[in-house]
Amino acid sequence: MDQQKSKPKKAVRKATYHYWVLFPFVLIMRLWMATLRFRADPETRLRLNGPGVYVFWHNRLFVIPEVRRRYIRKERIWGLISASRDGAWTEALLRLFGIGAVRGSSNYRGAQAVKELIRVVRSGGSVGVAPDGSTGPRYVVKPGAAFVAKSCRIPVILVNADFDRAWRLKSWDRFFLPKPFSRVYVKCDRFDDWASLGEEDVDAAARVIQERMLAIQEEDPLHSVDEANES
Repeated sequence: MDQQKSKPKKAVRKATYHYWVLFPFVLIMRLWMATLRFRADPETRLRLNGPGVYVFWHNRLFVIPEVRRRYIRKERIWGLISASRDGAWTEALLRLFGIGAVRGSSNYRGAQAVKELIRVVRSGGSVGVAPDGSTGPRYVVKPGAAFVAKSCRIPVILVNADFDRAWRLKSWDRFFLPKPFSRVYVKCDRFDDWASLGEEDVDAAARVIQERMLAIQEEDPLHSVDEANES
């Protein structure tokens, strides 16, 4: 019994039918992305370069595969996604976009997922993390991304996308769906090594990352509402 309890929990795995169901959706997404007008200044393009822990908000996930295709082509990237049944669909979707997947969250299989992410980085890959996922709170950075960066001593690369026109879903993160033919403004910040975060403790480092993430995005009026409700 004790040996069974000590085994790491397994994520709900993807199946072949996930790919068949999602393939038409991926085609639609690619056509949708082709209508969007992405903008990134030279400094942003330079910062989106090299191996690292790529950090972005959960509600920007829709455009992250296209940001990766346009600006981070040379890096092999694995995303951290939920170990749940819904996460199996996300895993299949990411793989159709050429992105690997490590399964886990802060509530389920978290420690094992972090170990797998560290192995990915040490083998020469990069990691993509939505630090406020998979259940929020929105725009609150959990310490997992900072822990991976500390363990592997690689850059932390902050990525943001803002939209001039977008729909907002009624999900916990108020997910962004940019309207066809709208503009997407990509911005980036980075810490080139762990020491540059200025904090050794991962919780303190996560707060630094959160502050810098919020600094490179346009103000979200829904974030102000959240803060008012907390006070």
